[in-house]
Amino acid sequence: MAIHNLSLEIITPVHVGMGREKNYIKGLDFIYNKAQGIYTILLSDKLLSSLSGSEIGAVSSFLSNGAFDKFNEYVKNKKLLSDEMFSYKWPSQYECNDEIKRHIQDGLGHWLIPGSSLKGSIRGILLSHLYNNSGQHGAINEKALLGDIENNLMRFIQISDCVLNTTPGIYPVKIFSADPNNEGRWKHQRNGGHRNDFNSKDFVTYYEMLNDGVNSEPTSGEFRISFGNWGGDNFLFDKKRNEIPNLSKIFGHNGESSIRQLIKMIKQHTDNFLEKEIKFFENYANSALTNDTFFDELRWLKKENMREEKSCLLRLGANEGWHSITGDWKFDSFISATENNRNNLNGRMQKAYKTRKIVFDWKPDGNDDIERFVLPGFVKISHKNN
Repeated sequence: MAIHNLSLEIITPVHVGMGREKNYIKGLDFIYNKAQGIYTILLSDKLLSSLSGSEIGAVSSFLSNGAFDKFNEYVKNKKLLSDEMFSYKWPSQYECNDEIKRHIQDGLGHWLIPGSSLKGSIRGILLSHLYNNSGQHGAINEKALLGDIENNLMRFIQISDCVLNTTPGIYPVKIFSADPNNEGRWKHQRNGGHRNDFNSKDFVTYYEMLNDGVNSEPTSGEFRISFGNWGGDNFLFDKKRNEIPNLSKIFGHNGESSIRQLIKMIKQHTDNFLEKEIKFFENYANSALTNDTFFDELRWLKKENMREEKSCLLRLGANEGWHSITGDWKFDSFISATENNRNNLNGRMQKAYKTRKIVFDWKPDGNDDIERFVLPGFVKISHKNN
């Protein structure tokens, strides 16, 4: 089996979610100090297990009725909080009044990027590559491109989890919409409510996200990719050549050439995606995104993606919408994708390809009015010498 060690660095904030029942609830799982502008994430299990019998009785009514603000007030007045009950603290000028979507952790409490998330993103890129070179049009035929269940190409790519080396942070996210007449607007309420002006309070979702080093220490980790599963370096070509479609278009004849080929495909896919996104945001202009920093960062991502032969940028996790699901295999232009599908919706769940989720945050440079807008989900993966 060809096993390759790779490093991973968070380039823009990344969120891989858990079930909604795991979300942080204000007052129970986190506190926001408005005067200091600091979130404190609590280890509520440790707090609850430290309570005496009388204290448990006092807080039970608060929790059963969902009165988390009263629960929080009670434990603060009783001085029941101690340092070992804090998971981490995070500075932010934006206050969440409801709940925070939690990033996934393993059973030991480590924040991580699951191998399934990495593999899912890579799968979309492989489909995109194969589709664009197949001569197909219209709906994608996954079986023809990747194979059936028994001999699916993805069965022979194994990817481990990536455990990260630091704590995450709390980031606000807002929906940007490409509206008619080439206008870019912000969503301010659930149904409709699009406006030109940016508002940091209305219809904002808060996420626990892996940090990219702008307001914190950079986040990094390591993971492994193996090819060929149980059969050795040449297993795919020796045993499965005639059973797996498009084998030679994805894999080289050994593990080393396979990892180089994979990085090259990811690199090209990300470069194409960023170029299409830049044109999308230029076309659907909005005053909040006209400052150079947003477009400078998109162009920097393109350069960083192409900078080193053994590394590339990969996009994964939540807040990517249809891009993360489809791999962009259908569209040469995101502008035409939006306009062509604008009037073809048969229900709310049909894709219009017109929205983007954008992280916004402040820069700790003494000027809280400066906001940073960024597309989430980019990581840099680099092949290490084995």
